[in-house]
Amino acid sequence: MPSEDSRYLAPAAPGKRMTATEARAVLVDATFEAIADVGYRNLATKDVARRAGLSQGGLFRHFATKDELVGAVIDTFDPGTLVGETDRWGLSDVLFAKREMPLNERFDSFVALLFDVTNSTGGITVMELQLAARTDTALAHRLQLLDRVMRDAFHEMVAFLFPELVAERWYHDVTSAVSDLVRGAVLGGLPLPAQDRPQRRAEVQRHARAILLSAQHFAEHVP
Repeated sequence: MPSEDSRYLAPAAPGKRMTATEARAVLVDATFEAIADVGYRNLATKDVARRAGLSQGGLFRHFATKDELVGAVIDTFDPGTLVGETDRWGLSDVLFAKREMPLNERFDSFVALLFDVTNSTGGITVMELQLAARTDTALAHRLQLLDRVMRDAFHEMVAFLFPELVAERWYHDVTSAVSDLVRGAVLGGLPLPAQDRPQRRAEVQRHARAILLSAQHFAEHVP
């Protein structure tokens, strides 16, 4: 499983029987991984069971259908506080450290962090579900809460990192533009080799910096 997602659980050690709670957690994590790797449309319970180290019959003892598995993935994104949401990604300590940086350095670091989170297994899984929901009404309905939670958590995180910018009239426009920039860059870069990602991240940082500078310049010269 991808190393950047420390929240993923390893299957039980050989010879040790997993509890029902452990098995469900491992299956949910394997579903995250499978959706990120093969996409929502190609998600198969047999593949999820293999990734989890269980038989397909073992999977069905905990989740009767593939839809139940997907529902369990969506349910992991429950509403919470800033720290609660960022702990899902293991980011709370990182955010507190970055808050002490000078503004420009903090902004560059935040954009890189946002790129990495969006490009992680969890981030790609969310985008896969959102793309699939475009033609799946039932999935779209189930994702309504997830969309709100992710949006609120993002704005809370930005407000925490950049308290001096919250009062600026362009604040929401800039943060939304940067979020869209990162998501578009990650989505467009998925077919690219992994070794190209650092260069793509640097390009995103440069474009995001241009957005911020343009907003600041506009605010200074337009009443």
